[in-house]
Amino acid sequence: MDFYSSSSLLPKDIEKHGLRMNASKLGILLLLYSIIFFTYTKKAFLYLYYWMKTSDVTFDAVRINAYLTNKDNFSSYTSFSMFFSCCVVLAALVLTLITARLMGIKLLSTLKLEDKNGVKGAFLAFPVVLVLNNIITTIVNYITNFLSEKGTIIPEADFSIDNPTVSAVAFEILYLLIVAPIAEEFVFRGIVLKTIAPYGKKLAIVVSAALFGLMHGNLTQFLGAFVCGIVFAAVDVKYGSIVPSIIVHMLNNSLPLISNIGNAVGSKVITVIYFVLLYSVLLIGVFVITRNMYSFKIQEDIHDLSYPERIKTVALNIPLLLYTLYLIYGIISGIIAANS
Repeated sequence: MDFYSSSSLLPKDIEKHGLRMNASKLGILLLLYSIIFFTYTKKAFLYLYYWMKTSDVTFDAVRINAYLTNKDNFSSYTSFSMFFSCCVVLAALVLTLITARLMGIKLLSTLKLEDKNGVKGAFLAFPVVLVLNNIITTIVNYITNFLSEKGTIIPEADFSIDNPTVSAVAFEILYLLIVAPIAEEFVFRGIVLKTIAPYGKKLAIVVSAALFGLMHGNLTQFLGAFVCGIVFAAVDVKYGSIVPSIIVHMLNNSLPLISNIGNAVGSKVITVIYFVLLYSVLLIGVFVITRNMYSFKIQEDIHDLSYPERIKTVALNIPLLLYTLYLIYGIISGIIAANS
């Protein structure tokens, strides 16, 4: 039995209490990860950078921000922002893993593959993810372009390399290809599936995908990330580990990364390689889907608590609801800021 399964059949009241407690743990961990840990690791990193560069040991936020926003400083370069992101995400992840362990959630166990076919399954799932993501992205782009013509700007994520130095490219590769996939899979497939799946694997898959989509902080990525998140989580449940989704996530990030590098250095060769890889994988994905070569059937455990009751218990859980509202607020405030 893998770690996504319930250890025993529980009476209705006990099961509801257990789900409520696990959802609360999940909400608290996610709030700590997204707000407290990120906030303080960002501050710590920027303060240390300022102190090292100026030898001025101060906590004056105005003075520090004035220095960091100066375009003549290294802090305005892509290499700095990518290195900064790597450090902050890794620090926040480590603090989250430690906190989760103190709360009795052993997330490192999610790295153990229950099924040795998980790596092969990940490579088979990647083309499927790419097809779904491109379909969703095309639809979303059409909608955002329509809204833009009507005067409403929908903000998008920007990972373009402004200063195509060797360090900028290296740190972008490190962040998009290694740090971000590992951190996001630990948080949104590891924590969520680990805590919710014993009370419903399908419920955990949808919850993890929804939170993963909202986490991206903009509407243009939300739907694509939500659909991809469902596949990521289904793959993990299928093989009893987050290793497959880490692999799929890395592969999924690799293509836009190649495109970013090609655009940054102005290389037509890299751009051609990107399109050859993109359309090749898309063709493989269409073949896999049409031939029904990949199955995401989830074997659900028997539960005394009905599915609607489980949904209600999770949806109305205060810490988890607060975290969801925090993510939604970020998306809405981004749209307001872009149109103000």
